[in-house]
Amino acid sequence: MIESEVIDARVGDVHVTPEQIADVNQGTYGPDDYVLSTGRQLEAQVVTNNSVRVFDGVMVYCGIRDNIPVNQYYDISIDNGMQGTNRNDIIVRRYVKEEGTNRAKAVFAVAKGEPVEGAAVDPEIEKTDLRAGALSHDMLLHRVKIEGLNIVAGEPLYQILHLHR
Repeated sequence: MIESEVIDARVGDVHVTPEQIADVNQGTYGPDDYVLSTGRQLEAQVVTNNSVRVFDGVMVYCGIRDNIPVNQYYDISIDNGMQGTNRNDIIVRRYVKEEGTNRAKAVFAVAKGEPVEGAAVDPEIEKTDLRAGALSHDMLLHRVKIEGLNIVAGEPLYQILHLHR
């Protein structure tokens, strides 16, 4: 039998782990991926035919809180489209944990779809669960619709979580 541990105060040695924080966050926000209702809520704006800007907000995925700071943004490069084809790319927030450590990193990434002459389909994104032992997780952020050479839309793929009462 073991004793329970106090998480929110220092009791003896430093002991709070990322897994403990993720468990608390999953209990608070739920197990799914969300954007919290703060800031610009990761709104996407097409900047050029090769760039989408994602604005500030807070993401929660698998209990991990992550953010683009207030009044900041991140520009994401999109590969060129091809004349006469359609393509859907998916912007994700990719979290990767180093095996055997508590170290991790998160980056924006683009899952590139296949160019087709008809209706574009989304590329497949594997659904993973960090709590179950996965070392990486992709949170779906935006579908980038490309028609020919032009980005025609950035569509949010996330749920905004409203916790205000």
